[in-house]
Amino acid sequence: MGSLLWGEDYRFVEDPRTKERRTLDRSMTEKAWQAEVMAEARRLHWRFIYHQRKAMVGKPPRWITNTIMPEGLGFPDLTLLRAPHLVVLELKTEAKAPEPAQVEWLTEWAQLSCCVALWARPRDRALVYDVLAAPWRYLEETPKP
Repeated sequence: MGSLLWGEDYRFVEDPRTKERRTLDRSMTEKAWQAEVMAEARRLHWRFIYHQRKAMVGKPPRWITNTIMPEGLGFPDLTLLRAPHLVVLELKTEAKAPEPAQVEWLTEWAQLSCCVALWARPRDRALVYDVLAAPWRYLEETPKP
């Protein structure tokens, strides 16, 4: 069985971030957070299977996430592959939590033995980077490559 990780469950008792880092994390947009995670994933040679893009539509203009089918609502922000592991990420700002549809998707992904499904905020950076560096640490039965 895979793993379903909630960033909040992996917090240190004492916040190791500096005051400046906490301030930066609070002001970070989801787009900036996602760009940071994608850069780290590329550095560690992950392949991007699915990446949602935002689009501005309507009058007055508003941002929406493109989905192909209604069944895609809540699909995680990033789906990354580096055989034999799969990492699915739902990224949020410091002030947001996942929607019920997003939790459902993450729960389903976590049923796969090779998959780590994670939702995280910028304050969970250390956990996200560790999952990307060594996903086998978070899986019950997947061998280390």
